[in-house]
Amino acid sequence: MNRVAKKAAQAVSPKKQLAEFIAKFDPANAKLIRQCRAEIRQLLPTANEVVYDNYNFFVIGYCTTERPSDCMVSLVANASGVGLSFYYGATLPDPQHLLLGSGNQNRFIRLPSVETLRSPGVPALIQAAIAQADPAPSARGGGQIIIRCIAARQRPRRKPALSQVKESMKKTAHTLLIGLIAFIFATARAEDNEAAKADKARLQGEWTLVSGERDGDALPSAITNDSKRVAQGDEITVTIQGKLLMKAKFTLDAAKAPKTIDYSVTGGPLAGSTQLGIYELDGDTAKFCFSIPGQERPANFLTKPGDGRTMSVWKKKEINTNHMSAPIVYFEIAGPDGAKLKDFYSAVLGWTIDDHAGIAAASTGGLKGGLRQDPAEKVLYFGVPDINAALKHIEESGGKTVVPRTVVPGVVTFALFTDPAGNRLGLAEFGSYPK
Repeated sequence: MNRVAKKAAQAVSPKKQLAEFIAKFDPANAKLIRQCRAEIRQLLPTANEVVYDNYNFFVIGYCTTERPSDCMVSLVANASGVGLSFYYGATLPDPQHLLLGSGNQNRFIRLPSVETLRSPGVPALIQAAIAQADPAPSARGGGQIIIRCIAARQRPRRKPALSQVKESMKKTAHTLLIGLIAFIFATARAEDNEAAKADKARLQGEWTLVSGERDGDALPSAITNDSKRVAQGDEITVTIQGKLLMKAKFTLDAAKAPKTIDYSVTGGPLAGSTQLGIYELDGDTAKFCFSIPGQERPANFLTKPGDGRTMSVWKKKEINTNHMSAPIVYFEIAGPDGAKLKDFYSAVLGWTIDDHAGIAAASTGGLKGGLRQDPAEKVLYFGVPDINAALKHIEESGGKTVVPRTVVPGVVTFALFTDPAGNRLGLAEFGSYPK
């Protein structure tokens, strides 16, 4: 919101704002939202109603605190109807198979009428969501209405009239084929990109050389017995007998056959050059074949006398998850006044701050972080090669998973957990976050 709109919104009480949001829906949906809200309010009289009037959906989250992550259930509505969302629905017992959705976390049911909230199985799901809430709902007091977000642009909350639908269908039919073709190509590019990211994540960590050959001859045992390859993010470092052979930035193309890898060499004897190669992954084994700088990319993993190619096979070093070595790779600082936070850290510590998608990205000159407007807290994120393995060990050692491994495409793969003292911390998978 701009400042004028924000001041105008602040002058209206949250209760009145909420009523205005609901009134934007057609009478039948507005009535259903009010009925369902009253029903849930009876079940959760002390929960905070955290409200989002977003672009796609109108949402009322019933939370034990002011944090969205402490949400038990949410009413969700758009022009097509109303639903009940379970924030951590993937972990709820559902013997009657009422829950819809297949993601890592969220599940939902449709609410054609308020009676659905009372139908067999639904009250048990709501009670199970309440039972797993941490922190638990307060036994006393009344919850607040907290307006968290009002999108400047929104999809219509009412379905268009029939004449508008017909006209829209004519326009849509005219461009459907072009749009479909564009969608197919965009989807293919996205899938290829995700495949490359998955391979990049698998290549992270430390690898030892198993075997190799150059110009058709096997590499000597003095090299294969004492070579190490370490990947962190988009950078690799290769050493032989403890001496630097190469440091390079690498990029992958998992859509090619064979898959391709490019090195932009930044350290070692070949610094400043580019090497073109191919790769394949099989479990904890990686195979590479590279040409010398200036030559064409290999088409296979064979080497011949005089061709200048090097083929190598590497095995990933087994991770001892009982003693995780996890550097801090990211941080978040939250406070009720996001603008003050940005001004404070910019002035006091000289951080460069760039607003993006509701989070102010903070560059400290080294470690990256974010500032966000939420109840005050600090979250440190530790880099690990395998989030699921790390969470398993965390839970075995007395910690608790708050948010399971979650992929935010193009941004990060992360999870949240609490330690035995209740401190909330994060994990980020190596190679998935910006450096």
